[in-house]
Amino acid sequence: MAPAVMLDVVPDGVSPVVAMALVRSGRVALAALELARLRPGESVLVTAAAGGVGRLAVQLAKALGAGHVIGTVSDPAKAEFVHGQGAYQVVLSSQPDWPVEVDVVVEGVGGEVLERAVKCVKPFGRLVTLSAAPAQLASHDLLTGPRTVTGLSMGQIVRNRPDLIRTWTARLWELLAAGQLRPAIAAELSLEEAPKAYQLLADRANLGKVALVP
Repeated sequence: MAPAVMLDVVPDGVSPVVAMALVRSGRVALAALELARLRPGESVLVTAAAGGVGRLAVQLAKALGAGHVIGTVSDPAKAEFVHGQGAYQVVLSSQPDWPVEVDVVVEGVGGEVLERAVKCVKPFGRLVTLSAAPAQLASHDLLTGPRTVTGLSMGQIVRNRPDLIRTWTARLWELLAAGQLRPAIAAELSLEEAPKAYQLLADRANLGKVALVP
């Protein structure tokens, strides 16, 4: 059962599918940028920028005044999609060195990607990681910045700061109404088509949310 604070009334004129695509990942993306204390004009790197949280993090960074937004993707075919979300530059995650240096990183992959992303943070920059995938961060990489790395757990926020959930959800509805957020829907499928939905996700072929509609 979902905690009451995670429930909200969908505004008039917003379809259930759009609401799902916005709130489910948008809360995480906005939480990451809030914890990173993004300031207008700062540069932002978003890993897995074609994913559910990543693409909304790109849009939100632009809406919150970021000056230069970069996304990483695992497949060159996803680059155009990420550009369409508002990214100025797209970098292949397989590149040995990412030619970027940014103020803020929203990191959703973990492991080796997190270890590489830390090196992209400017002195006094901030990285927020969403992934529990194990990684090893060298203290040298943090001390030479100095850089800050923060872990994000929505469960901890729900338990300890439910007021933030309400604030962030209201902000998402505002930005949607203002046309500054555009949730991407890759497919709307019936419950009977659940195996097809699963295959789309397993193949990583979806550019946007895959929704099962009763």
